[in-house]
This record gives sequence, C-alpha cells and structure tokens, in this order.
Amino acid sequence: MSRFDQYVGLTKDAENFLGWTKDNKDFFEFDHTLLNSDETLCGQCFPGKNIRVFINSNVNEYIDFVEKVQCHFWSSDPMYFTCLEGFLKKKIGQYDSIGEFFKWNNVPYGLFDNKYFRKEYNKEKGEIYL
Repeated sequence: MSRFDQYVGLTKDAENFLGWTKDNKDFFEFDHTLLNSDETLCGQCFPGKNIRVFINSNVNEYIDFVEKVQCHFWSSDPMYFTCLEGFLKKKIGQYDSIGEFFKWNNVPYGLFDNKYFRKEYNKEKGEIYL
C-alpha cells in the first residue's frame, strides 16, 4: 500500500477572498514553495498561493497575503491544511505580520454526528473533523 501527501489547502472563504481581490484590487501574484520535498512524507513539493495588494495611502505601501501551513493531520496519509498570513509593508520600510486569516477550525465532535460521519473536513465551512 502506498502513501500520498494530501494537500487540502485553503478554505473556500480564503479562495473566494483571493478571487475577489484579483477582480477588484491593484495586485500581483508571486510564487513561493509552501512545502519542500524534504518536508513531506512522500517527497512531494507544494507551491503556495500569494498575492500582493497595493494600498493607496500616505503610510502603507501594500499587504502580502501568503499561504502557509496551518496544521497537518494523519488520516491514512498526511493531510495539509493551509491559511493566509498577512504582512503589511509601510513606506518607511517596516514589514510586519498582521495575523493569520481564514483559518481552519478543528471540530472533533463532527466524528460523532451522522451528518459528518466519515468526512475528514468540510472546505465550505472551513472545519476539520479529525
């Protein structure tokens, strides 16, 4: 039996936010490696989603939203759940984290509810049932 790394990724709300931002804001996308091949069980490499949103302000230049691994669980194979972390770049050169957004919620009681029985996660609700 072979094993595979399962990239679950962002919640549906996070994906909708990135899509809305691309349609409505001055932005550009940039690449980074979310997980290197030596950081995963099966040697897979996962790219991350990133977007830079420019701000028309006297103080701030832009905000980078960078996909990062929030947590990982085992359910026959490793599963990687991600969220967005925001970084604010000020015109004076300061670059700081402003927090994590669209995080997954761990809801272990879902295992005991027939509605969620045999589900590992719900991307629409951003819930993990492991």
